[in-house]
Amino acid sequence: MMSTVLIWIAGAWGAGQIARWAALPPLVGYLTAGALFAANGLGDSQHWLEIPSEIGVELLLFAVGLKMNPRSIFRFDVAFGTLLHLMLSACILALALTQDLSIEMKIALALTLGFSSTVVAAKGLEARREIRAFHGRLSISILVLQDLVAVTLLAVGGDSAPSPFALGLLAIPLVAPLLRKGLEKLSPEPELHLLVGVLLALVLGAQLFKAVGVSGELGALVMGMVFANHPVAKGIANY
Repeated sequence: MMSTVLIWIAGAWGAGQIARWAALPPLVGYLTAGALFAANGLGDSQHWLEIPSEIGVELLLFAVGLKMNPRSIFRFDVAFGTLLHLMLSACILALALTQDLSIEMKIALALTLGFSSTVVAAKGLEARREIRAFHGRLSISILVLQDLVAVTLLAVGGDSAPSPFALGLLAIPLVAPLLRKGLEKLSPEPELHLLVGVLLALVLGAQLFKAVGVSGELGALVMGMVFANHPVAKGIANY
């Protein structure tokens, strides 16, 4: 196992360096290395990386949420950009309806080809230190709305629809002031900021959303937005 992991790390590092030399984000190199490993029998057949990768993505999106202003989601330009993506997905879905596929496959195809990846976009913006720039905040806001639309569509046409209790997540904006006040009362020492951030992202965010059948990644992002601009959150974001 250890030798395989070392090969993965070395390959990812090498591919990431090549991508940087080609003026591409290192993430492109990482994805390429992973695809090559899988094609040559060195894939993660034992699912060793499943949990670490899931946690990593959730923490990344939580950190992105900490740097966002929740009010930016309701801007006109964000809504307009999301509408364009929805129109693209609708066109793809219309074409898919002519094919002999299940409705779940048609919806998945439309979402896959019409929507963008929040994780890839967030990682690219973070690497370029553009997550707080206007275009960075605008992009992430559009992606958040896309994720919300995707959850709704999957709930309507997917096999694993969210629990009815998922409607309770709509109350998060109402309880957000209480959550922020609770974090302020804790006022942990700087040394504990990292642990507090992990708990907020994985427990209040990811696990809460997963418990009601919604994406844990979306939960981590939303929970990050809840605590955005909080004094303690600034210390968490530094990690």
